[in-house]
Amino acid sequence: MLIWDNRFNLGLTEIDQQHRHLLDLVNQLADHVVTDGSTPELSKRLAQLTDYVTQHFAMEDAIWQHYLGDDALVQYHHFAHESTLQELSQLNTALTTSPSVAAENALRWFIRCFADQVCGHDRYMACRVIAQQQGLSEADAQQQAMTQMTASMRAVLDMLLTLRISAHKQAEDRSRKLTARLHKLASHVPGFLYQYQLNTDGSSRFSYASPGIKAIYGVSAEAVEHDAEAVFAMLHPDDCAAVRESIRHSAEHLSQWHERYRVNHSDGRLLWVEGHATPEHQADGSTVWHGYIHDVTDQVQAESVLKTTNHALSHANNELEQLATVFTHASEGIIITAPDGAILNVNHAFCQITGYDREELIGQNPRLLQSGRHTAQFYRQMWHSLSATGHWSGEVYNRRKDGKLYIQQLTINAVHNTDGSIRHYVGLTSDITVQKEHQQQLDYLAQYDPLTQLPNRMLLTDRLLQAMAQTVRRDAQLAIAYLDVDGFKTINDAHSHAIGDRLLCALTERLQSILRASDVLGRLGGDEFAIVLPDLPDTESCRATLDRILQAVSEPFVLDETQVTVSASLGVTFYPQAEAIDADQLLRQADQAMYQAKLAGKNRYHIFDMVHDRAMRDHHESLERIQQALDAQEFVLYYQPKVNMRSGQVIGVEGLIRWQHPERGLLAPIEFLPAIDNHPLAVAVGHWVIETALTQLEIWQQAGLDLSISINIGADQLKQADFVTHLKQHLAAHPQVHSRHLELEILESSALEDITQVFEIIKQCQAIGIEFALDDFGTGYSSLTYLKRLPAQILKIDGSFVRDMLVDPDDLAILTGVLGLAAAFQRQAIAEGVETVRHGERLLELGCELAQGYGIARPMPAADIPGWIRRWQPPVSWIV
Repeated sequence: MLIWDNRFNLGLTEIDQQHRHLLDLVNQLADHVVTDGSTPELSKRLAQLTDYVTQHFAMEDAIWQHYLGDDALVQYHHFAHESTLQELSQLNTALTTSPSVAAENALRWFIRCFADQVCGHDRYMACRVIAQQQGLSEADAQQQAMTQMTASMRAVLDMLLTLRISAHKQAEDRSRKLTARLHKLASHVPGFLYQYQLNTDGSSRFSYASPGIKAIYGVSAEAVEHDAEAVFAMLHPDDCAAVRESIRHSAEHLSQWHERYRVNHSDGRLLWVEGHATPEHQADGSTVWHGYIHDVTDQVQAESVLKTTNHALSHANNELEQLATVFTHASEGIIITAPDGAILNVNHAFCQITGYDREELIGQNPRLLQSGRHTAQFYRQMWHSLSATGHWSGEVYNRRKDGKLYIQQLTINAVHNTDGSIRHYVGLTSDITVQKEHQQQLDYLAQYDPLTQLPNRMLLTDRLLQAMAQTVRRDAQLAIAYLDVDGFKTINDAHSHAIGDRLLCALTERLQSILRASDVLGRLGGDEFAIVLPDLPDTESCRATLDRILQAVSEPFVLDETQVTVSASLGVTFYPQAEAIDADQLLRQADQAMYQAKLAGKNRYHIFDMVHDRAMRDHHESLERIQQALDAQEFVLYYQPKVNMRSGQVIGVEGLIRWQHPERGLLAPIEFLPAIDNHPLAVAVGHWVIETALTQLEIWQQAGLDLSISINIGADQLKQADFVTHLKQHLAAHPQVHSRHLELEILESSALEDITQVFEIIKQCQAIGIEFALDDFGTGYSSLTYLKRLPAQILKIDGSFVRDMLVDPDDLAILTGVLGLAAAFQRQAIAEGVETVRHGERLLELGCELAQGYGIARPMPAADIPGWIRRWQPPVSWIV
């Protein structure tokens, strides 16, 4: 007997009552099969069941149609009903040829049919209906129904495991036959029934498994009767641990076991299977499960397809709902067409846009509105996009019923059926004719000067770019002239702005009359114009045009019986140039040249000087780069020893700046110092040199090295009013350094520029212990009076005299005279440029013992000085 269980209830009373009655008829058939009833009786039972099933299916289809409408699943369910009735008809036919087999098939078929009805489609659709009645959206209802569907297969198991044998007069014979029938049923149920035992030692076995185990795992029931490991060996490696853990958890809590997992079948297939079982503890401590496992590969795939389909349907339904709302309330026009283009519906806004009544449009093709402005290719591309993506959007020119042309913004979307075919097209359109006309006006205003109707700066720049490209292709020249009206402000002030505007318009007409068709005249603003002169064979060929422009502007203008006279200043530059340049740079060059024309007296033109501009830009870039180097600590001091050639004593070092350039390497001062002459940056670099030298003296003193450092002070820095103040601040920041160790060298030429100021600065520095030296002595105007007035203690003889004294008698005479002056004025002399031993010998012969030069040591990093001092030995000829 199949006993009704409340878990079979769907929750819809009218269907549950029919299913309960259907179960009673199935039980009557089952009782007849078990008790070997006669063929006529079996035929009678089947006829009753057939009549009721036919009636039930009709009523059920009507119920689902009522709740779910034209849902794809309702249509599939109706198809399943028709297939079921066909199978039932075949079973009735089989009764006449093989009654016993037909009876068994009929019973098995009705059990499967009942399970499918209760736990299959009916349960899924009932879950959806109930969820929607609870207020869930259609998409959420479908998701909830899918989740609850896993319980359906458990219901099949419960139904099969609750078969009971009713009391009967022939109990023993009926029990035997019923057992045989159940075993036979178990053999034909999809999947397999089993008893699985997990022992306390961890071993397990299938004490019973129906033959279907072979189809699931590829192993026989006998192979796992004593050891279940052959089954676990077939599980997918990623799922095996989870299956074992779920069995352990079910045994520990005596909870229902339910698991879905993958099996690597011995024939190479990957199967999805699902198992359900109920555990019970045994007296020996083991746990036994009664359950079944079946192949759900098709179901998993179907669920995936169904989920995707339902999502698409939900999306389409949402779109349709939204479109329905828009259709009713939107101010935009909406048109719905069949797949062949026939108009199915339009809204009121669409009728207002096109001028047609709704009745005039229904059944027509949208070609009715075509303007003739678009080519056939345009419409082919539109339909290609719709076919490929289901969407198209763009601007379309159409024609109203009254023949007037209008522009519409049109968006078309394809709405699909569940099978992917096109159900219809929905078009959303709005009349943008006014906006387009307004946009055209705005575009014109954005590119043209409203007063003169000339191209403004934006459009002129664009046309200049085009002319530049053509100039390169044609290997020609292009000139751009920047024109400013001389005296325009006076005209405005003396007459009126209205006269000024009239003047600009008249000037525009006059200039256009003398320019070529290929020339471009634009107004940049105010009284400033720009003229592009393309296709010039050379730069000289534009001069005649420039003269005509000046002449045209300077001729009197008669405006409302008022005569005014103005002139023009023109700045001109050319393209292409040696360096890459853009349109904005060309305009700036022409503007600069125009300014030079103004300064030169107006009513003339000035050609932009590219060489001078390049030099100015290079100088500016050099200053910027030197500032960056100063900020980035790229400068270093190298030190050149100064010695007493006779005694070999190192009397000090000269700090010489170098630039450790990241790309060019170590640069000498000549590479960068000239760029900062007469620039505030020279003062900043000078302060850096002082600070760096004092820091190095501090390091050497801490290391026990007693040296002085002489550094060069530029004229710009020396003449700063706060030079002495800053020098004191530097010294105060290094209290460990005695001021006598810092020596300042100034060029003789810079000292002579303002000897009075220099005298005061030297005296203030000497008051705090700083000594001075006159560098490159002998190269300036060495007046005896100046020498007397400059209180510098040291004269540094310029190296050019020292290097050439061995070959040039004049240099030797100058050197001898300088040494004589030093002795006469009681100054200490030190010679630069000692490059050979012979230079040293000759200086010693002349009485000069202090020197520096490559013959003694080249400038070196601070870290090398201590080692050099330890190694230094003067030539023998110097100390003899």
